[in-house]
Amino acid sequence: MGDKEREIGCFTCAHRQIVTSAFQNTMCAACGAYIDLRDFKIITPFGRSIQTGGEVLIGDKGDVSSTKIMCGSATIEGRLRGYMICTGTLTIKRKGAVTGGIESETLVIAKRADVDFSRTIKTRIFEVNGRAHARVIAEKVIIHKGGYVDGAIYARSIIVDKGGVFSGELFIGHDNAVAAEESVNLQALDNEEEATPEQIRDKSDDDNEPQLGLL
Repeated sequence: MGDKEREIGCFTCAHRQIVTSAFQNTMCAACGAYIDLRDFKIITPFGRSIQTGGEVLIGDKGDVSSTKIMCGSATIEGRLRGYMICTGTLTIKRKGAVTGGIESETLVIAKRADVDFSRTIKTRIFEVNGRAHARVIAEKVIIHKGGYVDGAIYARSIIVDKGGVFSGELFIGHDNAVAAEESVNLQALDNEEEATPEQIRDKSDDDNEPQLGLL
C-alpha cells in the first residue's frame, strides 16, 4: 500500500499541490519556495512563530501567545492568544475563550466545543457542530444539528440544519462579506520569532512529531 496523499498550500504564492504524507518538506511547484511539512504538538506555554504545511496541535495544556502560526491544518484544545493562519482545516475542541485571531480555509467547531471568540474570524467555510459566540466572515456557513451560533455572520450563503440554531445578526451576500472583511484590521504583529531547535523534541524514536515546550 502506498503512502497517503494530502493537499498543501504554499504560504508564498498560495499554489496548492498534492504530496505524500511521508514527506517532511517539499518545494512549491509554482514558485519554488521551501515548505516545511512537519507536524507540531504544543503542550506548554509557547510564544514563538511556526510556519509549516503540516498539522499543529495545541494540547489542552498548551498556551500559545505566538505572534503568528502558519500551518496546513490545526486542532485547538488549549489556549490560543496569538494569530493562526491555516491553509486547510482548523478544528476547535475546547470550551472557553479564544482570544487569538484565526484565518483559515475551513473552520470546524467540534460537537462538544463551546467557544467564545474575542476577534473576528475569517474563513471560507464555517462548520458548526458545537456552540460558538463569534463575529464571522465566511463564504459559506453550515450549522449542523445540535450546533449553535450567537453573534454576527457575514457570508455569501448559510445552511442551518434541523436542530441547529443561529441567534444574532445575519448579513448575506457578496457585498456584505467584502465590506466586513475590509473593516477587519489584519495588520501583522511585530517581533515575530521562529521556533528554535531547542524547543522542538521528538516524542520517541518511533514518532517524529516534534514536541514544543518542555515535556
